[in-house]
Amino acid sequence: MTKFNLIITADYEVFGNGSGDVMTCMVNPTKSLLGLCNSVKAKLTIFMDVCELWAFEEVEKDGLWDLDYSPSGEIKSQLIDAVENGHDVQLHFHPQWLDYKYLGKGKWELNHEKWRLPSCDKQEIDLLFRRGKQTLEELLQPIKEDYVCNVFRAGGWCIQPEEIILKAMKKHGFKIESSVAVGVSSHQENRFFDFTSAPDLPQWKIDNKVTSQDDGALLEIPIFTSEMDGITRSQFLAKRLKRNIPQKPEGCVGFAESSTRKSKFSKVVDLLKKQRSMFNFSDATTVEEMIWFIEKAREKYRLEETIVPLVMIGHPKTFANEKELKEFLFWAANQVDISFIDYNSYLNEYQSFS
Repeated sequence: MTKFNLIITADYEVFGNGSGDVMTCMVNPTKSLLGLCNSVKAKLTIFMDVCELWAFEEVEKDGLWDLDYSPSGEIKSQLIDAVENGHDVQLHFHPQWLDYKYLGKGKWELNHEKWRLPSCDKQEIDLLFRRGKQTLEELLQPIKEDYVCNVFRAGGWCIQPEEIILKAMKKHGFKIESSVAVGVSSHQENRFFDFTSAPDLPQWKIDNKVTSQDDGALLEIPIFTSEMDGITRSQFLAKRLKRNIPQKPEGCVGFAESSTRKSKFSKVVDLLKKQRSMFNFSDATTVEEMIWFIEKAREKYRLEETIVPLVMIGHPKTFANEKELKEFLFWAANQVDISFIDYNSYLNEYQSFS
């Protein structure tokens, strides 16, 4: 029988243009998320945007922060609490935070020319991985002695061209890359990524390209995707609307800027066409849709005697469907072929199995 290792991941950040309050868009919804995971002994992997954290720390240190709480303090406290309770924290970058202007009252002006990690030069990328790893390990190793920062996900999935990035990861001891969503692409100039040529596998070794299977030192564990037709997508959307599931947590006000504004007609066309979709726990996703992805994985791997990682993605800033996720987690906890796990635990199983 195929065994599925469910890796639940949360990209931990405010919105990409700097909008959104740390408490209402990050800390409070993540507290709810951790509570749900704890109730079924599920492990959550938090991908911490350290570039954002550094900006908060710098503004606070310079005495410019003018709201009545410490964003960096709240973030670090939550990460420590998560690790103390058996969860994991790994590395994430949104480099637009490296060049910021603080405008006051929690508002920011960010450099969107640096939205994509590959827009940084070789030295910047090397420094990001060295400093990012150091930041998380210095924070979390006193809490968990064997904690190691060795897993990475690029902000906005924008990792390509990736050769310099993968070299830096190998140099600094990273083991796992998890930005790829097989079959998914975006061709907006400032949001480009293309995973349509990636192998349709549960994991593969990489060297210089995330979409090529090589005998490299890094393991690509992609976000699980499945092809969804327009009728199925419309049915899930109808359930979301009928249940009136919120798109954002209570009090979270912010938005993600897009370089391309789509017309209503284009949005309808996108809704109806068959396309790859990511396995998501946020964005008003229903329990039926989450279970649908598990069933698609079962169909795909039903004849294999192996272990399969299923990476689930979500964002606290768009997590307001607690009831739906709770029902899914309790369902998953009672499935004999599903285990909750984190990346390094899976890596140990993968290495022993292979």
